[in-house]
Amino acid sequence: MILPGVLAITDLVLNGNELSCNSTGRPVESVTWRKNGEVIDLRSNTFSFRQVVDDPTLASYFHILSSEDPDNFVGNFTCELMNNEGRTVTRSLTINGMSWDTINLL
Repeated sequence: MILPGVLAITDLVLNGNELSCNSTGRPVESVTWRKNGEVIDLRSNTFSFRQVVDDPTLASYFHILSSEDPDNFVGNFTCELMNNEGRTVTRSLTINGMSWDTINLL
């Protein structure tokens, strides 16, 4: 069982036009997405954001989506989560190139 406040990123996965950062532990106070070290503006026309929380399992799922060019997902992506105790966890994924059907990861 994961206790509240014990924060961990379990997966950072690209599936089609969606990059998902899956975590356990709560509460998550903030999530920051970066591309090549720069914070992604989730209100831009390039990416959108959604969050799903599963209360019984203390899991959270943070997604960025791109409905445009698959090249939007080329680069180094980092998911950074912080809880209410100030603990921060990060996970990065480098994507070299892809189509909506296949990906090539380093």
